[in-house]
Amino acid sequence: MNIDNSVRHRHAKPARTALVGESEARRVEAEFRTTQALERLPEDEWTVIRDLSWPGGRYGHVDHVVVGPSGVYVIDTELWDDEVTVTGGRLRHGGHAEDHVARSMTEAAASVAMLTPGVPLRQVRAVVCVAGVEGFNDNVGSLLVCSTDMLTEMLEERVQVMSTHQMTIAVEQLREHLHDGHLVKVAAKAGRRRGKASKRPKRPRRRVPVIRMAIAAWFLATAVLAPQAFQNGYEEFHNFIARQVQRF
Repeated sequence: MNIDNSVRHRHAKPARTALVGESEARRVEAEFRTTQALERLPEDEWTVIRDLSWPGGRYGHVDHVVVGPSGVYVIDTELWDDEVTVTGGRLRHGGHAEDHVARSMTEAAASVAMLTPGVPLRQVRAVVCVAGVEGFNDNVGSLLVCSTDMLTEMLEERVQVMSTHQMTIAVEQLREHLHDGHLVKVAAKAGRRRGKASKRPKRPRRRVPVIRMAIAAWFLATAVLAPQAFQNGYEEFHNFIARQVQRF
């Protein structure tokens, strides 16, 4: 109720309100194109879940989750009219890197995987569906990127990895969990943490200094090949340490 009142107060700025309204209308239209494309998938094999309670903002955006023979797909629609490319391992729109989109969608896929414990993580893939271009189909690592007209073709051409039983269980879990706003928000936060953890550089293993290895090898060789010399050398070393201790 408070949100509605704040919106009414902003009517004093018609230009900004019109701009926001137009942007939202274009996004809704783009998502509708994705919905229409997904309706072409065979109903006896594929299940499309939409109208999700997915939290926005820093948790990313998800407008469709699809389950089919080739896996579970977490889809977000972008209305990008400029050139879309994948160059240097990065998704670019109009020449600008869209790293935040790739990152948020990868985290969203990890979050959805937590809501479907019966599905291996590698079978849950993020998809950025671009409504403003045509004939585009590529990937950035595990992230799939395609235009709306290529979406159904891309999903159906992928290798079948899920049995009918797996799909049934996944659909039941997703229908139950994805419309629970609180549960989804918890999963989204966990997915974000997992994304951060995967980017942390691994700490290098501590290597034994070469000089320590050389000393150890000398002690071993001397003890085996010349035990008397080793005993004499060890006693001299021990006496030297004792003298140093007595000085303090």
